Amino acid sequence: AQDCWEWDFFVTDLKGKPFCLICKEKLSVPKRFNVQRHYETRQSVFETKFPTGSALHAPHLQILKSSLASQQRVLKSAISESDVVTFASYRIAWLLAKMQNYFQRESIKECFIESSDILFEDFKNREEIIQCIRSLQLSKRTICRRVNDIADELANQLFHIISGSDAISIALDESKDNQDVAQLCLWDNELNTEEFTELVGLHGRTYGTDIMEAFMHFFKTHSLSVEKIVSITTDGCPSMVGVNKGFVTLLSSEVPNLFSVHCIIHQEAPLHKVRQAVMDKVMQIVNYIYAQPLHHRQFVELLDQLDSKYGDLILHSEVRWLSKGKVLERFIALLPAICQFLVQCSHAQAELDDENWLAFLTDLTCHLNTLNVFLQGKNHLPMLISNVKRFMLHLQLTSTQLQSRDFTHFPHLKKALDNDSITINQYEGAPHVAMPNVMFERFQKHFSSLDELKTFMSLLQNPFDFDIYNSSTKIFEEELLNIRVLDDNVVHNLRKASVTEIWKTFPGPVLCLCAAKLLSIFGSTYTCEQMFSAIGI
Repeated sequence: AQDCWEWDFFVTDLKGKPFCLICKEKLSVPKRFNVQRHYETRQSVFETKFPTGSALHAPHLQILKSSLASQQRVLKSAISESDVVTFASYRIAWLLAKMQNYFQRESIKECFIESSDILFEDFKNREEIIQCIRSLQLSKRTICRRVNDIADELANQLFHIISGSDAISIALDESKDNQDVAQLCLWDNELNTEEFTELVGLHGRTYGTDIMEAFMHFFKTHSLSVEKIVSITTDGCPSMVGVNKGFVTLLSSEVPNLFSVHCIIHQEAPLHKVRQAVMDKVMQIVNYIYAQPLHHRQFVELLDQLDSKYGDLILHSEVRWLSKGKVLERFIALLPAICQFLVQCSHAQAELDDENWLAFLTDLTCHLNTLNVFLQGKNHLPMLISNVKRFMLHLQLTSTQLQSRDFTHFPHLKKALDNDSITINQYEGAPHVAMPNVMFERFQKHFSSLDELKTFMSLLQNPFDFDIYNSSTKIFEEELLNIRVLDDNVVHNLRKASVTEIWKTFPGPVLCLCAAKLLSIFGSTYTCEQMFSAIGI
């Protein structure tokens, strides 16, 4: 019936609404009675000039329709061109933000324009293309506004995902920026996503209560529920894990079943303080060489004269993960040149007290650095724990080998002993043997809190061969039984999938929720450290 409104009343359909071709108005009610009343009361003159059925009626109707179509094309073209330029501006802002280089914004436009003269030389619409490029809005204020818009949209999407998650885990770390303001870095993890969430500035104190206040304010501001938090991973400093007023203790009062994880990498880091006297002496020498530019230049020249494999020493940082292993390895490789240089400078430390200890510590820290590499990255807790368990077995192996005077895993120590003309039978390795044992005991102590998850970790990594009748998993019996009746092809494909992929498609809501909670746990605060490094604090 509406098809005849054009002919009878000069009214057409525009985006689902009746639209008068004469007065260019939209009618609110799409009913024939209302359309007819509008035509007879507002457009009665048209019925006189262009009566229905007359020779003038059809041509004039076509003119009005063509006029509307022309206006729409012009408007659409203008809007499309504007939208394209704006969208391109957003894309460039996104690229500059990822590159962290906002100073190249105008250079990009200049490069576009310069290259366009050549690239589009034979294009018929060359001038239109260049004009679009010139229309790009890349001023400092515009780019900042675009980046803020993108950040707000990404944040809204992230908070929407978090609010819909059944289990959330948080990695939390704190570091000071160049303005001496403490920045609290939050990462959240669910089964499907692991995202940077917020960087919160702490302008006053950084006690556990202050961190708790900032944390709760962030969750309330974004309407997020702390009750969904499964675990919290921190670096283990007193303000985080203090017994009475630590952040984790305070958060546990709000989240009763909160599981707390002391960053695995930070648990490993204190082990480098073993035999600190040797390390301190090494750092004194390194700092002596670096402290005065003249000394440093002379040392580099000496290495060049000796055709050394390495051109310089490495400085050690206490803050960003472990660097002692690399420092010691380079130091012991350059030890003859270092001793020669110190003699030339008449330095008091020209002779090291115990080069064997230095060599032993170098080997030991190199092994720890290998573990450190495995612990870094976006690995799930089961994988991180497996790497630590493997390293603990390695410690037992090295201790046994040292007792039997086997230096397979201690090449620097073997070389130092050879230089001292100490035979294998003369080697007294009791102090060296004790060190891996001490480290093993410390690892056991640090990771004892994770033993309670041992059963569930086994279930998580291999649900197909798990003991159904395990006493600690009675709640999962029915769902575990359902696993046993799965089609062989399905099981075969699932066995080849990653742990995360298995639990994304697993039949069993209770087990899947348990898996989501375990897989969301951060094993380290490495992602926070990565963020601090990226922004230069």
